[in-house]
Amino acid sequence: MSYEAMFQQALALFDQERFDEAADLLRQIDETAPDNPNILNMLGLVAQAKGLHSEACSYFAAALRDDKNNPAYHYNLAFSLKACQNFADALLHFETVLKLAPAVKEAFNEMACIYERLGQLDKARDYWREALKIAPDYLTAKINLANSYRTENLEKAKTNLLALTKTAPNEQLLWYDLAWIYYEEKSYENALSAAQQADNIPNDSVKHILGLVCLALGQKGQAKEAFLSAEKINPNNADALLCLADILSRGEDFEKAEARYKRVIELRPDDFSAHNNYAEMLFRQKRLSEALEEYRKAVILNPKSAPLSNNLGAVLKELKDYE
Repeated sequence: MSYEAMFQQALALFDQERFDEAADLLRQIDETAPDNPNILNMLGLVAQAKGLHSEACSYFAAALRDDKNNPAYHYNLAFSLKACQNFADALLHFETVLKLAPAVKEAFNEMACIYERLGQLDKARDYWREALKIAPDYLTAKINLANSYRTENLEKAKTNLLALTKTAPNEQLLWYDLAWIYYEEKSYENALSAAQQADNIPNDSVKHILGLVCLALGQKGQAKEAFLSAEKINPNNADALLCLADILSRGEDFEKAEARYKRVIELRPDDFSAHNNYAEMLFRQKRLSEALEEYRKAVILNPKSAPLSNNLGAVLKELKDYE
């Protein structure tokens, strides 16, 4: 089979979301014809689709070494850098995209999302408006712009998003954002309805909010199923994994809970809740030395937590370290 035929087959596998098979085929091509930027870019896209953004960044950077002016490669690298929370480098590469291809509305949208994460809301809104100048019907930018008022004026954000549902009633992102707003308002029945409307396409973030709403409504079984679904879709969704670990821990399914806590800590070493909740589970199991280690990691992350200090004291008391 020719390289081109193999590449086309890998593309087809990628489109079918058969990512591991696509990667195997792409690596076969790369072994025979190394440093081909198209192959490296596709390997990056496979890693990106699997949520392995650090690995994806390596592939995209390698592709750019041979094709420095390819806006698609810069965009793909920027997207994964954003996912790794390397916002400064992500912005640089999105800016490069716009220098090479000024009409890429998605680059404006992604830069706006970064500025929103950085708390620079005015700048974020300016970028969303730039995206809408290029494409006035660009729904993602409209939704993100409407939702950006959530921290300042929850009612305004909700009103703007509900207005958009009249023209795009089947848009998943709209209902996902509304689910979060209703959840924050403690309007859990409305949050459940919105989350269910967002749940028409398998998405780990939607499953996560669905699980949170079910927990708030006391529907623990449904919440567990939602978090398990999120984990199945994306094994690297740390938020869903932590929620699932907590449910398993409360149900005394300690072995499965521990596996999830360790995975969250692997994904997010500085996650206070993961260390704290894992320590609580270890303490309940009388694994005192391990609990002490996790509590000490947690206290470094949040030294002003009164409940944590109390729990740390309780472990030390059990260990007879009275001083």
